[in-house]
Amino acid sequence: MLRSELLRIRTSRATAAIAAVVFAEAVVGGLVVSFLPGILKALIRLNDVIPNATQADRMSPETIDALRLGHENVQATVADPAGGFGLGFSAAVIGAVVLGAFYVTNGYRHGSIALNALVQPSRIRLLGVKAAALTITVLAACLPLVIVRAGILAFAAAAQDVGGTLGMADLAGIWLRGAGSLVLFGLIGLGVGFAVRSPVASLTMIFTVLLVESSLRPIAALIAGGVTPANYLPFGLSADAVRGPGLFSGMSFDSSVGTLAAGIVLVAWTGALLFLGARRFVRDDIPVSTSG
Repeated sequence: MLRSELLRIRTSRATAAIAAVVFAEAVVGGLVVSFLPGILKALIRLNDVIPNATQADRMSPETIDALRLGHENVQATVADPAGGFGLGFSAAVIGAVVLGAFYVTNGYRHGSIALNALVQPSRIRLLGVKAAALTITVLAACLPLVIVRAGILAFAAAAQDVGGTLGMADLAGIWLRGAGSLVLFGLIGLGVGFAVRSPVASLTMIFTVLLVESSLRPIAALIAGGVTPANYLPFGLSADAVRGPGLFSGMSFDSSVGTLAAGIVLVAWTGALLFLGARRFVRDDIPVSTSG
């Protein structure tokens, strides 16, 4: 049964679309972070040609210098397979959640979940098989992500004649934590899918939470400063759990909760949403199909 579930995920059009977006963002995001000081300086020079074309000239030379690839936190951001542009949210994290939700809800929409339940009457075992299939798929996708990010870091370091400040042990830790983070987000999506059952409703819920969190975090930081309860919302935890402060380490608006705390809270979010999804899956009847 596990083999058939792996085949179902691999042949899904949603999986292909998500993978394309995630890998495109990994390349673009990694390159932008790697060459960010040069990009910012080019934008500042653009203001000499087109007045007020960008706001880059408001950044101090010290801030731009802190974003050089030679700094350990910048290299950690580039190496992170779950990271984007270093701002907390990333296509990889969102993609893992959406993949987990679509994997389950498509089964409800097409009625295959009912056939699964006939083959494996134990709902908990069936949920375990689906969780295992999703975990294997996400881990398999993490290997090329790691290769892409490591290749970009090596290329950028060579192009800028920058030595590596991160050792292999540090890089391995970032890669492992990044893979673990994406697995947890995939399982969060799985829990949402089992709890909501509708693809449209699941997608709406995921992006509503993302929108609310992306608004609350900067507002809370502006009002209270430092770490606030908004820092413990799920989507932004990936950057903290994998690399800590990352790109903005030491800056005035750095509000990292720390790698250990972020990892614990992320596991708690995953457990809570899996519990809610499992509770409905075990207690409620399985419809033959559901639309929307």
